[in-house]
This record gives sequence, structure tokens and C-alpha cells, in this order.
Amino acid sequence: MPTISTTSPGDYNSGSDLSILKEFFILRAQLLFTTGVPKLDFEMVALYSLLIYARDNQGATASQTISIQIADVNEPPTFTGSLAQGDQGACGCPVSSRLVDVPASTVATVPAGPGALYSRNMGPVANERGTVVTATRLDAERAGFARAQSFSIKACDRDQRCAAVPVTAYIHGLNDNSPFCDQYVIRYTGREMIVEDTVVAKLSCRDLDDPPDTIHYVPSLGPVGSGQIFEQAPNAENVIRVTKELDYEDPEVVAVGHTYEMTISVFDDLHPSHTVTVTVIVELAPANDFSPVFKAAHYSFSVPETSGAVLKSSHTGFQEHGVELTDYESNGTGLTSVLLLVKTSAKSHN
Repeated sequence: MPTISTTSPGDYNSGSDLSILKEFFILRAQLLFTTGVPKLDFEMVALYSLLIYARDNQGATASQTISIQIADVNEPPTFTGSLAQGDQGACGCPVSSRLVDVPASTVATVPAGPGALYSRNMGPVANERGTVVTATRLDAERAGFARAQSFSIKACDRDQRCAAVPVTAYIHGLNDNSPFCDQYVIRYTGREMIVEDTVVAKLSCRDLDDPPDTIHYVPSLGPVGSGQIFEQAPNAENVIRVTKELDYEDPEVVAVGHTYEMTISVFDDLHPSHTVTVTVIVELAPANDFSPVFKAAHYSFSVPETSGAVLKSSHTGFQEHGVELTDYESNGTGLTSVLLLVKTSAKSHN
């Protein structure tokens, strides 16, 4: 700062007291200094006008006005967003997704001209807004993927005055995978009788997201659900069981057929939802559980005597008489009729 000299006409050697603004002070050596409090800032006050009073020990005074111009200095940019305080961002993103905005500004009032923002390891940065976008797909389920991604953002002005801020992005999982099931078609074949509460299918599905979402099983099509032939087991919605006894010969069963097909929708969440479908096919097979029944309780035949009859392939010498039987299996298994062959021969009399 400039040196301030004061001289009293009446007493050349007398000292003088100088009054000054709070931004400046004067030493006894008559040198003008800045106080540093507040800081001289071109963007706040660019020009100071100081009126200096000098008074000698006899009370005589004089004044002088001094103009002090504050020169503008190109200071480094400063980050103005939340990440300027070291906050953290988190997302799970495909390629070219917006990761975070890191706005920066220069304190110079004169435009610094085109600048640049840089990031390391993560991806390109839009110069206008400081938006960081991903250069590769961030997949939390990929083997060896680092959940915490650390990088830095560097902002520079035209004169290459730069500032940098560290950023840590924590990549959290998203619901971006459909459930996976061990079987998508389950077949069950059971011989009658299939008793009530028999388990005909057990669905085994899991979510591939990390952390995994809860899997839900909901009947979609077919005779499954409340009041149907099949239902989901209580507290185990992936288990399908029979609600009543199934008999192959039951008229109600015969009316609807002996093969049942149903579908179960398997989804991982509600918002958003990824759904797969599992088909369950149940086939009721017959069992030979009835004995044949004769139509009559007793049969009698009148057979004439024969003499010299011999067995031949044409049944010569045989009388054929029939008896009738019925098999109550609905698929017609067993005998429906038999032939009774009666052989007679003459006896020798001595």
C-alpha cells in the first residue's frame, strides 16, 4: 500500500494522528496497510475512496482523499453442488445414465470462457452442468463388481485454474432380473385314488437380483384356487395340493376329464414386476380295483351224454355254454364274458 506523509506547516517535526476506514490502518511510520478483515474482494467492492485526516499536536488538521482500485484476480473455480461437501450419490444404472450433477462456478466476474470438467474412472462429464454419466453398464450382480465407485471431478477455467472434488458412488441393486425356476412344466401322474391334500407340484423359483426380492406365486389359469380341485398349501404358496379325493370312476371326474392343466404366475415384486409362468399338468390314471362280477348267481346246463369224444382243435366233442361277467372299471379292464367248455365222455361198464 502507499506511504502516507503528513507535514505540519507550524512544526515540521511534530507527529500526526491519522484516521482511516476499518479495511485499512496506518502505522506510526505513516504506512497504509490492509487489515485483512474483511478480505478485499473485487466481486464485493472494486474501488475504495479513503478520506484521510491529519492533525498535529497543536490541533491543526488537513485532509486528503485517496482512491484505491482493487485488481481482479482469476481465482480457481469452486464446486457449488451438494458434492462440494463430500456427499455421496448412489444408483444402479445402464450405459449413459445420469449419475450425479456436480455444478461448478468461477468467482471471477469477467467470464472465464469455455472451461472443462473431468472425471476419472466413471465416465464423461457434461461441461455445461457438470453431469456425470456412466460409460459402462453398472451391474451389481456381475461377479467381481465393486459396489463403491470412487472418482474425482476436476473443473478448470480458461486460464487452467482448477479445482477438484472427490465423489463416491455406491451402486445399489435394482429389480432388473426375472425370477428363475428349476422347472417351467411340472407333470404329475397318480393312480386312483388320489387322496385329499396330496401334493401334486412344488414350485422352486428364486430371484437373481442382489439382494433378492420376495417371490410370489399366484394362480393364473385352470382349476386351482379357492373352491377348485387344487389349491395352494397354507403358508406355502409354491406348493399345489388336491382339495378332495379323486376317483377315476367318479362321475364328476369323468365329466371334466382325467387330465388337469393349470398355470401359476411367479413374480418378484409389484413395482416394477417381472413375471414368469409355470405350467402344472396332473393326470389321473385308473387302477384295476374292481373284481369281475357274474351276471347270475348260479348257472346250470343240460349236457347230453357223449361217447368216444376226443379233444380236437375244432372243439369237436365239446359243448359250449356261456356265462356272463361284468367289470366295473370305467376303462373296460378285466373280462366281460367267458366261455365255459364242458367235456363229457362215456364210461365203460363191466
